[in-house]
Amino acid sequence: MKASYADDPTAQGLILKLQSSANTDPSFSYSDGLIRYKGKVWLGDNAVAQHHVLQAIHQSGVGGHSGVQATYYRIKQLFHWPGLKQAVKKFVAACSVCQQVKVEHIKQPGRLQPQPVSDQAWKTVCMDFIEGLPKSQKFDTTSKYARATRTCY
Repeated sequence: MKASYADDPTAQGLILKLQSSANTDPSFSYSDGLIRYKGKVWLGDNAVAQHHVLQAIHQSGVGGHSGVQATYYRIKQLFHWPGLKQAVKKFVAACSVCQQVKVEHIKQPGRLQPQPVSDQAWKTVCMDFIEGLPKSQKFDTTSKYARATRTCY
C-alpha cells in the first residue's frame, strides 16, 4: 500500500499536507507510511488495492459471499476510499457465486388441495380464472366474465 501512494497524485498531496503543520482536517492522519481516514487505512484511487480488498473480504472463508450490506460493513471497519459503497455494490452484483445462490424472497405456496373424486362422469366441472392476462377481443381479466376464483359445478 505504501508503494502505491507514490503513483497516486491525490495521495502525494495528502501526505505533504499531513506532514506539514497546515493540516486542518483531523479526519486524516499519516503514520508508519500509511494514510488513515478516521483510523481506517485510506486506499485512495488505487483500483488494484480496492479490488484486492473487495475480493479478500467478500470471498473469505468466514462470512464470505454474504451480500452487499455485510461486505460493506466489514470493509468499512478497516478501509476507506471514495465511492466505497458503490464499489461494493458493483463487485457483489458481478459475483457469479452470489448470483447463483440468490435467495428467493417470495412466499412459499400453500399445500395443494385435491379435488374430490366424483362418483359419475361429468358430475363436477371446475374452471380456474386467472388475472393479469392481455386483452383478447376487447375483454380482459377485469371484465364481468373473469373472476379470480375457482368455480365448480
